Amino acid sequence: MFNNGCKTIGMLISGVSSTFQKFLCKELTDLCLDMGYNLAIFNVFGGSSYEDVEAYAVGETNILNLIPYEEFAGLITVPDTFVSKSLRNKVVETIKKRVTCPVVSVRTQIDGFYSLVIDNTVAMNDMISHFIEKHGKTKIAFLNGPKDHPEAIDRLTSYRNTMAKYNIPVREDWILYGDFWLNLGGYYADYYFKDKEKSEWPEVIVCANDYMAIAVCDECLKRGIKIPEEVMVSGFDNLPETMSCYPLISTVEVSISDIAKKCMDVFNRLEKGEKAEPVQFIKTEDFYRASCGCKATDIMMIYDSILVLRKDYASLFNSTRGSTYMSVSLQSLENYEEIRDVLFNSRERFRSLFVCIMEKAKGKAKTLAPRKKGYSKKMRCIYGHYNYKAVDDSVFDTENIIPDNVACEGPVQFYITPLHYQDNTYGYVVHSYEDGVCFDREFQNWMVVMGNAFENIFTKIKYSELVDELNNQYIHESMTGLYNRRGFDILSQQMYEQSIEEQKRLLLIEIDMDNLKRVNDLYGHSEGDKAIDVIADALKKSATQGEICARVGGDEFWVVGYGYDKFKMDEYIARLKANLEEFDSLEAKPYRVEVSYGVVLTDPCSGITLEEYINIVDTRMYRNKRDRKKKKKNFEE
Repeated sequence: MFNNGCKTIGMLISGVSSTFQKFLCKELTDLCLDMGYNLAIFNVFGGSSYEDVEAYAVGETNILNLIPYEEFAGLITVPDTFVSKSLRNKVVETIKKRVTCPVVSVRTQIDGFYSLVIDNTVAMNDMISHFIEKHGKTKIAFLNGPKDHPEAIDRLTSYRNTMAKYNIPVREDWILYGDFWLNLGGYYADYYFKDKEKSEWPEVIVCANDYMAIAVCDECLKRGIKIPEEVMVSGFDNLPETMSCYPLISTVEVSISDIAKKCMDVFNRLEKGEKAEPVQFIKTEDFYRASCGCKATDIMMIYDSILVLRKDYASLFNSTRGSTYMSVSLQSLENYEEIRDVLFNSRERFRSLFVCIMEKAKGKAKTLAPRKKGYSKKMRCIYGHYNYKAVDDSVFDTENIIPDNVACEGPVQFYITPLHYQDNTYGYVVHSYEDGVCFDREFQNWMVVMGNAFENIFTKIKYSELVDELNNQYIHESMTGLYNRRGFDILSQQMYEQSIEEQKRLLLIEIDMDNLKRVNDLYGHSEGDKAIDVIADALKKSATQGEICARVGGDEFWVVGYGYDKFKMDEYIARLKANLEEFDSLEAKPYRVEVSYGVVLTDPCSGITLEEYINIVDTRMYRNKRDRKKKKKNFEE
């Protein structure tokens, strides 16, 4: 995989731009590259609830159908990052069905996988004990995550067990379920403090993660509720953001570097033929800060954190501005070939970038081929650069993930993300950053812009095809597929004007079927229609030099040929007669398909109009019909 002879570790994760996921990917990247492994990170961007955006979820989770599970030396997954329980189950089921290599599950214990877990049933014990023993608090509330989230369930158990250890009754009305995010601070504060006497307030709010702790602290600050004097707060995860808010938040840290090392240790042991522990616990460490009253808030620490956040904000602002400009540029594109020029302007953002799409044949051309499920066996890389060097447009086997003409130098790390609009999957994007650079938080927006652009182009293509089809119906008649009167009028006029300009002669032939009424009356209209089709087929078969053929009435046909002379005219008429006679000889019909015709070769210097030529041809056709009837009558007598 990746054409470099290195074994590849696969990773399946959701929401890689979130803090934990981002730093875990960075730690694993550093370890894999140092140890000579490739790392392929397949990312699904999560939302607050997949059920709320079902079509978007379909497009995101289609990446499960892309992953070459059988190619990995090992696979790492973080199931609890997938927001939806049904999606988590789908990920686990897919891995169990497809994967033959060792699998490490991070933060969730799964039968059949090597599991690295936080013992969440005890992880918060020391923090809660600290509030009780160090600060003498007993009125302790618990702000939990989503009710069905595995970590939320275990951390609630830790809370209950610790309270029971100290014989402190648990108030069920002080257990509140949140969203593991920053949005609901007002709701939390209202629940615990609004319209209540201070004596009814909890003394401590233990939060199941840092984001909710930050939300509580921010809302308390707005309402004049003093932390830690009136209420103490703690979090979990030790995110960088806990050092940039006021007050600094007491929290529990999960060692991300320990997770990464244990993951790779499992693979190394197994490769050597040694045993690896099926379940290992991840190190945690408590940090007691100002929100529990142990340390005064260090303004310089906050300032240092703010400087980091400013740098992140500036990077995010530049990325957002770049995505906005890119979105404007992409809106005007008429076809996906043009997208390369826009992507070229993003080349400095990524060390390597490959935009790979699915196509299908459309005549001699190619067009986009979005799918609701799965990926095609072949992909086309419409834009690529590797280590900042351009990669030629190419088609390759999808299972290889990147183009065959890319020879990676040593072990590499790539993120692979689905390219889609809602449930229309167009392909995927492979990218990497400069060494030491973490995942770009703006990348999700960048991918949404890309997905919108491809959908916009696809819609334009479909609209153009619809217009072409309507135009085709507008100038063609349905029975024979020949041009109709409208098509004949438009195209004959265009050809006539071109013939004047280029001093070329036109062939104009009017063909009229003999005795159509008699065939209809004696043998039925189906036979009359058959005879009409025979003439149409004979006209098309005879048109070997781009002639246009039209049916302008029930039994009236026209042919216009460009660049004709007398010899070519005679050849065409001979071909037409031969094709009609072929039908009569092969089909045992009680009637013959016969026609009368009038013909003229235009003179571009004559000054005669097209309408005048048409009248000349029409006169000649009726003269021919009259002569044929007269000849036939004389023959019968």
